[in-house]
Amino acid sequence: MRTGSLVVALACAGLSSPALAIGDFAVGGWKGAAYFKEAQFTHCAMLTKQGAWELLVSQHRNGAISVALHNKQLKFTQGHKLAGTIQLDAEPAEKRAFSAVRKDLVGAPLGASAERLSRAARLKIALGDIRVDFALSGAGSAFAQLASCVAKKGAH
Repeated sequence: MRTGSLVVALACAGLSSPALAIGDFAVGGWKGAAYFKEAQFTHCAMLTKQGAWELLVSQHRNGAISVALHNKQLKFTQGHKLAGTIQLDAEPAEKRAFSAVRKDLVGAPLGASAERLSRAARLKIALGDIRVDFALSGAGSAFAQLASCVAKKGAH
């Protein structure tokens, strides 16, 4: 996924005007919806909260999935690139290039890890001194709803 697409998806994913969201769904601790720009489907996204952190996952019509972290206390410079890692359960950590979408929101494409994320119990993200460990209870059902959202709302 191009960085520009990632920026649009993450900026919309639960952190922008609700008027952009259509077809809300909720599964366990996850909430999601389809997002549109100028009446054109852009993506479906879902988020879960853990303390002051929000984990956002977005999926586009082409199947590309991105993950992002949001916390009001973050102070990144928009557009700044950050080296980080993601780790699913006890698997080895995988390097990822994160981008600051806003000062309080950073994201990265999941790539091949996307399929495994829906089956994982934990997701750990590390960015410099930041370490976040998310429990992913209900993620399998939430990912099924995310895929269904893309299939229904992203169909021509």
